[in-house]
Amino acid sequence: MKRLAWMAPALCLMASAGLGLSVDEVIAKNAAAHGGEERWSAVKSLKITGQYESFSVLAPFVIWRKRPDLYRFDHHLNQKPVTVAFDGERAWWKNGLISPNHQPSPIPAPQSKVALREKMFEPLFVRFGEKGVKARLAGKQDLDGEPHYEIETTWADGAVERWFIHARTFLASKVRAHTYDFGRKVIFEAFFSDYREVNGVMLPFLVEEEFHTRYRVMAVERAEVNGAIDDALFAMPSQ
Repeated sequence: MKRLAWMAPALCLMASAGLGLSVDEVIAKNAAAHGGEERWSAVKSLKITGQYESFSVLAPFVIWRKRPDLYRFDHHLNQKPVTVAFDGERAWWKNGLISPNHQPSPIPAPQSKVALREKMFEPLFVRFGEKGVKARLAGKQDLDGEPHYEIETTWADGAVERWFIHARTFLASKVRAHTYDFGRKVIFEAFFSDYREVNGVMLPFLVEEEFHTRYRVMAVERAEVNGAIDDALFAMPSQ
């Protein structure tokens, strides 16, 4: 499958001299490319809607985010409704694949690591120094003929991710990490493209995910900034 097709072929002509930055410089440029700290500080909530494809089935999805770390993702897996959320204290879900009666429940470890990672409101490298994550420049790679910086990040829990930052746009094209598929730890890759500016910040409008035998696509249709979102939306229902 051809990924990163959104990038202009002319980028292939970029001189290798542009690949001489330090890890701190790449992180700073990525944060700036996303809109920078000041503009992200003005974003208090996000509502993202579109179409989500999983198990070869396309269905609508909605992601809500609210500062500091409230998160909710409503979607379908194998035509079953699924909600994954973080209420500020715990990760919970209503998972139609696991519970036919759709009973809400706390997400057990290690699957809860996925929701705990997704609750981060801003892109990783915006205000990176405040997140307790270590980073090193792991090298320089070509993705589909495009030059990228490869940054290895290590989280407090020991999780390691490898981010591939385009050497001209300084936006992420790919991340390689781990996720959990029905409790089994597997290698995970996500590809980001079709970046668009929304109220001064940059968001990917196309995200492709691959792990184990899974292939999922999130195609964003609309991103709303600073709309009113009630905190109750993120709370785990009693039933």
